[in-house]
Order: sequence, then C-alpha cells, then structure tokens
Amino acid sequence: MASPRPPVVPLQLIDAPSQRKYAFSFFIALGIWKVIDLAYLYGESHTEAYDLVLAKWCIIDAFFLLMLWLLRIPWLHFSIFSTSIGILSLWLLDAVLFSLPTATWSDVLNQTATGGAMLGQQLAISRAGLIRVRDVIFNSSHLMGKHTVQILPYSTAKLNPENRYFCIPKSDIGHKDVLIPVQFNNTIPRTVQLLHVDLATGSRTAKNLTYKDLQRASEISSRQQGLETYFIRVRRPGVYSLERVVAQDRTEAKLYRKEALIVVCPQVEYLHEPYSSDKCIGEHISFSLTVRGLPPLKVSALRQIDGARTAMDIDNIQPPNYHSPLTAQTESQQRMLSVATADKYEWAAEQVVNLPINVTLDNPAEYVYTIQSVSDGCGNTVEFPQPVTSIEHSTPQQKRFTVHQSPTAKFLCHPSNPVKLLIGSGSASTGIPLKVTGEKPWTIRVEFNPYDVPEVLETKDLTVHSPDDHLPVDLPGRYTLISVRDKYCEGDVMFPSRCEVVQPPLPSCDITTTPIRSQCVKENEIGMNVVVELHGTAPFHLSYNIIKDPKTDRPFFETKTEKVDQSRHIMTFAPNDSGCVFIAITQAHSRRNYSNLAICSSYTYEFFRLEDAHYKDVKLEKSITQVVHPQPNAAFLSIPRGSLKTCIGETIELEVELTGSAPFTLYWTVFFEGVRHKYTEPNLKGPKFTIQSPVLTVGGAYTVSLAKIEDANGCSKDLDSPDVVIDVRRERPTASFYYHIEREAAVTVLEGAEARLPLRLTGEKPWHVSYRNLDADSSNRHSARIDDPNGFLTVRHTGGYELLEVNDADCPGDVSTVPYKVSWIPRPTLNIPADQALLRRDGVFVRNDVCEGVDDAVDLELKGHPPFFVSYDRQFQLQGKQEYYKERTEELRSGLASARVHLKTSPSGNYRYVFTKIADDFYTNPFQPLFEGRKPLILEQHVNARPSARFTKKPKKNHHHVCVGDRLSSKDLNAITTVELAGRPPFSVDIEIKHDSQLKGVILQVSNITEETHVLDLPFTFSTPGIHQMTITRVEDAGGCRSEPNARQENAVALIEASDIATITPADTSHIHCVGDVMEFALSGLSPFTITYMFDNKRETVKATTPRFSTIADKPGNFTILSVGDQRNKCKSFPKDVSKIIHDLPTAIVSGGMEIIENIHEGDMSEAIVDLIGTPPFEFEWVRSEAIYDLKKKIHRKGRILETHVITNVMKHKYSIFTSQEGTIEVVSIKDRYCQYPRV
Repeated sequence: MASPRPPVVPLQLIDAPSQRKYAFSFFIALGIWKVIDLAYLYGESHTEAYDLVLAKWCIIDAFFLLMLWLLRIPWLHFSIFSTSIGILSLWLLDAVLFSLPTATWSDVLNQTATGGAMLGQQLAISRAGLIRVRDVIFNSSHLMGKHTVQILPYSTAKLNPENRYFCIPKSDIGHKDVLIPVQFNNTIPRTVQLLHVDLATGSRTAKNLTYKDLQRASEISSRQQGLETYFIRVRRPGVYSLERVVAQDRTEAKLYRKEALIVVCPQVEYLHEPYSSDKCIGEHISFSLTVRGLPPLKVSALRQIDGARTAMDIDNIQPPNYHSPLTAQTESQQRMLSVATADKYEWAAEQVVNLPINVTLDNPAEYVYTIQSVSDGCGNTVEFPQPVTSIEHSTPQQKRFTVHQSPTAKFLCHPSNPVKLLIGSGSASTGIPLKVTGEKPWTIRVEFNPYDVPEVLETKDLTVHSPDDHLPVDLPGRYTLISVRDKYCEGDVMFPSRCEVVQPPLPSCDITTTPIRSQCVKENEIGMNVVVELHGTAPFHLSYNIIKDPKTDRPFFETKTEKVDQSRHIMTFAPNDSGCVFIAITQAHSRRNYSNLAICSSYTYEFFRLEDAHYKDVKLEKSITQVVHPQPNAAFLSIPRGSLKTCIGETIELEVELTGSAPFTLYWTVFFEGVRHKYTEPNLKGPKFTIQSPVLTVGGAYTVSLAKIEDANGCSKDLDSPDVVIDVRRERPTASFYYHIEREAAVTVLEGAEARLPLRLTGEKPWHVSYRNLDADSSNRHSARIDDPNGFLTVRHTGGYELLEVNDADCPGDVSTVPYKVSWIPRPTLNIPADQALLRRDGVFVRNDVCEGVDDAVDLELKGHPPFFVSYDRQFQLQGKQEYYKERTEELRSGLASARVHLKTSPSGNYRYVFTKIADDFYTNPFQPLFEGRKPLILEQHVNARPSARFTKKPKKNHHHVCVGDRLSSKDLNAITTVELAGRPPFSVDIEIKHDSQLKGVILQVSNITEETHVLDLPFTFSTPGIHQMTITRVEDAGGCRSEPNARQENAVALIEASDIATITPADTSHIHCVGDVMEFALSGLSPFTITYMFDNKRETVKATTPRFSTIADKPGNFTILSVGDQRNKCKSFPKDVSKIIHDLPTAIVSGGMEIIENIHEGDMSEAIVDLIGTPPFEFEWVRSEAIYDLKKKIHRKGRILETHVITNVMKHKYSIFTSQEGTIEVVSIKDRYCQYPRV
C-alpha cells in the first residue's frame, strides 16, 4: 500500500495543528465576509448585482475547498469526491442565501408549503401535462408597470471643464483638428456660438456651430446623470470661449466663464551647421539649440559618453525681457485659473530662443547629445522618438562626436643595445623597432645624424601602417623622432625617441694545435689539443668536419658544431675506440687483410663555418690532419636492465666487443657467494668474443666482470665496463589442479555453461599451460595463458582434463598428472503420471470427461532442483472447428516435486494444455519440456455441457396480471408456464413459487420430462394480492449433469401479479382553491393507476405510478374526479363528490403595464393610475423607491425604498396615486376576496 503524500507545507516549517488553525481561521473570515455581503444585499432593492455576488461566492467557496484539498493538511485532507460534494453543498447554500433578497418572504413560505415544488415541474390540471411550477406561482403578469417621476434640473454648458491646455504643431495649422471638450448638463445643444482671439494680432472672431458640427464623446461616461460631453473642432491657435448656447427646446443654457488656450506645440532642434564628427581629445566645440514655443520652455536631453548616460535638463528658457502670467502662477494655479486674466495675448504667441552649448572633450570616447522632449509653459510636451539602433550620423535632435585619443610614437631600443646594421644587408632587412598608437595611417618625421659626418642633419617624413612596425635604415648613425600624426590628430613623441644604429665587423678565428702522446709508445699520437682564438661578438658557433681515413674506399665522416661563449676556446680531439671498431668490423665483413690500417688511422679536421651573434654562415677554409694510434678496450655488447635470469642446469653466453690493435689478451672474473674466480683468454683476433659460462647447477646471483685487456703493442688497460649479473632460479615452476584431499577433483555446472578449473602455479608470471580432455580426442592439445598463481582454467565441455606442461616467464616446469572431471547438472523434467491421464497412441495425454462447472485438476510430476517454474498454454476448440485457438498462458511455481494444474471446465467443449516452459533453481532460463525427448507435452480434456431450462416468454413479457383466487394451471397462463429444455432427456425440473412478503416459497418438482418444450401443470392458487415470483431452481439431465439457475439468469424467472380494486381519496377536504395550489390525492391498489377527471367540461386521463397523485391548478375552473383504475384498468372505482372550484389570482397594473418615465419641474404633481383585476374588495401595497440611472446599461434601476403604503377595502377596479416627489412607484402585492399575489 502506497504511503500518503506529505502536506505541501512541510510540517517542520508549520506543524499540523497550526495549519488546521490557520485554515479554520480563514474559513471563519470568509463566513464573516459572506454575512457582510448578505447584509448589504438585504439593504438594497435593486437585483442587478445579486447574480454577480452569487457567482463571486460560488467561485470563492470552490477555490477554498480545492486549496484545502491541494494543501493536504492532516485531518482536513478529504478525497476529491468528498471535496466535490462539499463544493456542491456550499453552492446550494449560496443559492438559497443570495436568492432570499430577490424573493419575498411569502415566496419562501410558499416554497416550504409546497415542498419546494417551485424548483421542478408539476402535472397541470388544465391539459394533463407537465408545467413549470415557477411559471404558475411567480407569474409576473399579475404585477405590471412602473411609474418613474424625475425632477428636471437647470441646463448648463462648460467649455474645457478640466482646465486643460492644448497645442497644435506648426506644420498642422489649418490642416488638422484639435478637439476642445464642452460639457452639457441636462441639455442637448442646438446651436453654439464660439469666440476666437488671435494670439498675435488680438483680433476677435465669433463662429456659430450647429449640432452637426459637434462631435459627441460617446466613449466617455459620466458618473452624474444628465451630463454629456461633446467636442468642438478647431484648426488654429488662439483663445477660445463660449458666447452663447441654445438648447433643442430653444432655451439658452447657463454658461460657465471658461476658456481654452491653444498654442503652437513646442519644438527644439540643433542648429544646422557644417562640422566634422571626428574630434581630438582636449578640443573645445560649440553648437546651438533652437527652441520654439510658449515660454518658459524646458528641454530634456541625454548625454552619452561611451554608453554612460547623463540627464541634461535646461529649464526656464525664454527671451530677454519676456513677461507672461504663467511665470507668476504655480502649477496648481495654472490648472484652476483661466489664462484669460490678461487683456492681451501677445505673450502666448510662439517665441524663438537660441541656446549656445560649449563642450570640452576630455575623454576619448563617443559623445552623443540626444534631445528627448521639450515642454512649454502650459505643460504641453513633445517627445521625440529615440533611434532603435545606433546611427553614425547626426539628426535634428541628435549631435554625435567621436573623440580620438592623441597618437604616440617611440622607438623600442636601448642605448646599451643599439640596432645592428649588418654588412651586406639592405634597408629592407634592417630597421629600428617602432611602437605607435592611434588610428592608421601615421605620418612620422625622423631626424638622421650620420657618424662619419657629425655636422650633417637630415629630416625625413615616413608613413607607417602598422602599430608595431620597423623604421627601415641603410646607414649607421643616430635617428631621432621629431613628430607623429595619425588619421585624425597630432600626437606626442614618447621616450625613447632616439636610437643608435651601428655596423659590427665580420667574425674570424686563428687556430693553433698541440699533439697528445701515448704513454706506452712515445712516438705514437692518440689525439691533439686545438686552441681557437675568435674575433667578433659572442656567442660563436664553430662548425667542423671530422674525416677518418679519408684516402680509403670507406672513410668515416662526422660534422660537429661547437658553441663558444668567449673569444678563446680549447678543443681536445682524442678519438675513442668506436672509430677503430668501425674499421675492424668493416674489415671482418670484407674478409681482407688490413691489419696495419686497423692499428692506426688518419684523422682530418676541417673548419668550414663560423657564426657570431650578428653574422650567420661565414665561410672558413682551415684544416688539420693527424695519424692516431687508439688504446685497447673491451665491453659487453648488450647489458640487460637489472639481472639476467636463467634456470638451474643451463649455461649463459655473453658477447664482448674488442677495440684496439689485435691480437688481444682478455682477463675476466666470476663472483658467486663470496668467491671470485679468474679467467684469461689469450690471442683473440677480435672484434668480438663470446664468454661461455659453465653449467649453473646452484641457484643464486653470479656477477661477471671484465678486468683487463692487452693489445699487440703490449699496451694494457684496466677495464671499468658495467658488470653482468646472472640470476639463477633456485627451483622449477610447477602446475597442478587444486582440490580438497577428501573430495574428488570434480565440478558440476549447468549444461553449456563455462567451468572454471582451479589451478595452483609456482614461478614467475605469466604462465603458459598445455592441457587435454581425456574423454574427448586426447591427442588434441589446448593451451592457455594464466597471470594469477591461483588462476582458473576455463573449459566448456564435459570430461576429465589433464595438465601436460607448464612454462613461466623464464623457465619450463613440472605438472601434476591428476585429472579434473567436469560434468553437467541434469535439466529439470516434467511428466504426467499414469493415474492422472491416459496416453494416446499419438503421444497426447487424455483426461477423463467432466461436467461443465465441476472443479477438476491434474497433478504433474517434477524432477530437478526446486523451486520449479512451469508455463503452459491453454487452448480451446471452437464448435465446428478442428483447430485449437490459444486462450491464455498460465504460469505456476512449486517448491515440491509435484504441481497441480487446475483445469478449466466452463464453457463446455474440448480443451488442450500445451506445456511450453520449465525451469528450476539451477536452470533459471526457462526451456520447453519434451515428452520422450522428441515432442511437446500435451494434455487434452472434454467438458460436457450442463443442461438448461428457461421460460419461453422474454423477460420484458414475463410480467402477468391475475386476480386473487386465480389458479396457475389455467390456460390463460400457459404462455408463462411453458419452459424450453436443453441437454440429454429425460429431464427433472424444480420450480419455486414465492410471494414478495415471504422468505421461502413453495417448491414443486416435475420429473421424467422427455420433450424439449413442455407446459408445466403446477397445482398452485393465488390467495393474496401482490407479486409472485416463479423461479426455475434446478434442472438435471440423463447424464447426471445439473444446473441451478438463479434469479439473474435470463428467462429463469416469471413474475405474476395479483391485484385488488383501486381507490382514490383527496388529502384536502376544502372545495375552494386558487391558481397555483397543489392538490394531493391518495391512491390504493396496484400501480400504475389510470385517473380520469373533468376540467371545465373537458375530459382528461392521466397515469400515476405512485400511491400519491399530485396536480397543480394552473388555470381557474371546475375540477371533478370521474374514475380510477389499476395498471390493467380492469377493476375501476367511481368516487362521488370529489370536486374543486379554482379561482384566478388578482392582478394590479400600474400605468397600463408600462414603465413610464415622467419628467416634471419642481412643484408639479404626477398621477399614477392602478388598474385592479379580480373579485372586490381589493387590498394592495405600493412603494416609492429611489430611481438610479445606470450609465452602462442606459436604464433606470430601483434603489432603496423611500416610502411604503397599504391601501385596503377598494371596491372599484381603478385607483389613482398622486405624488410630487421624485422616485419610482410600483405595486408589490395585491389581494382580492379569494386569493392574493404573491402567495403567503
């Protein structure tokens, strides 16, 4: 079961009791708010806002309960079903509460008296059909008409009621309209006389406008009734005022002393003058603003310096000696007072002011001056659209400058490191490094003073296109920067501004040599010392060739380069043994006798190139030649890293390289366990010799060292070449299978799975093991590499495995011959025992037949390792088909050696069970079990159908009516008592007959029925009225199969109703009723009832399905019950003196049923006539309520009630109400001799 979801608000933040307290407090607050709204509605008389309040509270209540469900507060989290029921309950409560103000208390009591019938439909007495109860009880035609009296106020006209100022663009004068508002109160204008005063000349012009010249502001609503706003169109600046307004009734309206001032809209722009947008830092610029409009003017601008914005506001802009009444008033006074306080209006004419602006450009950046808006003295503001994207040029409302940094220039050289002008190089390859800043290209002026003529000064102007460039030079001397200018500005010369250019000499060298004598033979030379004296600038690079035996057919050649950091350098040439060995090897391969050349060699040293810090590849032609007799030497050709590993019983061969004058005598030693053995080998021809060790029978570390060598000249040399260490293994590697001594060396695995045979290995990894399978082809060898001394041998086949041989990283080893046996775990099997089913010749198991619906099962025999898993397909053979179709796949699990399969026995037919999968604890991947290893395991069974019995009548026609005392064996009921049987005859049937009031009925048995259709002859008599149920409870055929139908089975039940005579009794004994009354009658007998009555000489017949007959009096007239019958309408009753007289409801009509609005002047009297329809004497109640005009809907609605009057004992059908007060008169209730409306 899933755990409940936690609250939305964590309990660690707010605990559960606090959350419940907050939710309850919020609910109480909503209840208080609802009570306040109810109190407000009960105090109001109009109903237009009631629906809105009801909708508001329906939404609030639903939102509260939904939020309570979403927050999941403990103890307050209800199901979504309970939440929905709560919402519907609150909606019903809201509908009742907020509908009370719209209905009178008499309506509510009537709803209670009628059981709420007004909410639904009722049978109408006049036409025997359903009618809405609300249409009868709340028929508004009984109270019709309203008479509203309005007292007209005086009519007025006001120009520019909000004291606004207007402006018109100079380009739109005479072309576009300016709308001046005029507010009319309780009047519709017929003609308007408008006075215009020109601002420049002061001339006055009057213009008459008709109603068609005015534009009504229909989209503007007023909160005050009778106020209408119109617009007057003008196209020129000036002062406008109303002179006269005539209404549609040709009366003049009262005029307010108000004027409207229209001036030329302010304008500002930068004075157009030619200028360059590129400026230099520190430059001073001046530009002008031209401002036009009514002073005092204000300009709002924005200054941007590299995106950084700064607001610039210029206030109080006006010409010198300018005077205006606006400058002496505050802003609030400008809105309240008229501008016409002055006699002349020249001050309101357009003024032009030029504002100079001076700017010092201090920062290298982009300067943008943008005008955002301009305002005049009346508050008219003109805003200018800002460009969406950055533009590079200026506009009338924008000035743009780009301020550039002053360029700089300097040399990148140092007095201690002058520029080198090399001999033979031109100006293109040598230049003074130059660093400039600014915008390319640059113009640089340079002064040159040569060293050879100090008194000469030359000046050059050069153009540079890169900030990191070189100034080309072709003569040594002193170069000085004079000035620099980039694309826009003059610049500054920075230090270092002077650079020296010198010309260094070419490098050269002197060479002296001194030979090196041999210590054995003084006349032999083994090398030389060379002293080199260098001229130039260090560091030097001296390149030379070493040529050995240049006159032979295969000379030795080598090139070297020496780096020298000083002017004197000593080199020692002492050829090592490698040179002679090379010659000796060459001789050995060529098989020629050059022993004299092998003893001494000729070396030539050629010096061919010299470089210093400035000059490269200076050619040299100097060489030295010497004949060299090298000293003897011996060394191992290959020395392994660490020790040389070998096994016991083996020998080692070490190859030695010999150099010098052959033949040689070699001395070496072998050190083992504290004892050093010395060995000598004379007369070695060279150049190689192999030292062979004796058989190493003892394990341990042997150290072989070369001690001394002696050549043919008698020169001997002690050798210090590295030793060779031989590590002799003390034991051979071994391999064997691992198993417990008390257990057999064997393993069992799943069929087809890998078997891992444990090994135990000694020696050094990796091991290479060879093995074979004794039960398979024993001559087939297998091998495997093992890296773990406790590793495994992986095999896939059964049999005994034997190890053949093993080799570790260094040595062969010994193996154990004990084999390791691999076998497979048997697969699980499935079988059906002989006592469960018979085996057919085709290999299919057949189970004995069973009856339909009888439980049956078969036990399976399982072998393997429990728990077992078995899967089988259940198949069914359709009637008339030979093929089986698959119904479903079943699975079962068993922990024992047997499993029970429950067989399906319904519906009847042939079933087949095909076992498709089996698995056990070892073989977890299911596979299909096979019978005798060849075919699938299949079980079949036939299920015999159960017999059936049913009544021949369909369920809808099994209901039959009889009278009390009728017998069931009568021929009239043969159609009901006929049954149809299916199965193998003869049949036996049990029938139960039971009254509704009885717990158990009478069971009648009919045996030996041989026909498939049989009429039951049952000895039963109906003695009590009511419904009797006849049910087939059991049927059995000749095969012993039986079925027990239930009451829900089709056609297994027949209903027979025995009824008495129907009667009717009125619930109210009164004979006088009014339209809208509900008349109740009690019925007895078997429903449905058929009721026949007469209304106003018209015969009607209606049906009643319950013992209660209810109808509503929808029209006046006489009502009489004629007869009533039961469902068959056989046995009728004819009641006497069941009649009703129904009277119509009275009606009150005010002003002919219309809503009259009458306008009167103060002191006049108004008459409202009320027509009364009904039977005198009359009694009615009328009220006068406040008349409120709804501007949105353009209608009058009823407000609060001002006075209430009750008029009684009126014998005439007409009554007059006189009033001189304003309000709405209407009748709210009326009563005549018999009835009243609304109902009480």
